Amino acid sequence: VTENGSWNLAYQDTRLGRKNASRHNEIEINHATVSRVQATFSPADDGEVVLLCETANSPVIVNGERLALNQTR
Repeated sequence: VTENGSWNLAYQDTRLGRKNASRHNEIEINHATVSRVQATFSPADDGEVVLLCETANSPVIVNGERLALNQTR
């Protein structure tokens, strides 16, 4: 996390989810609608960032489109 509270997603995988004893989430959102293993942001070779949906129970929505389990955007 930078000084202004943002994450640099360009250099390593960044995991998002609720607090979890078995997995370290760099971005923790402690809310009942968020899975412990919600999603991972990964840098792509072309400089873009890929979002991987890792849950089937809590929706991951990008630009109004719900991602399925293991779907990327």
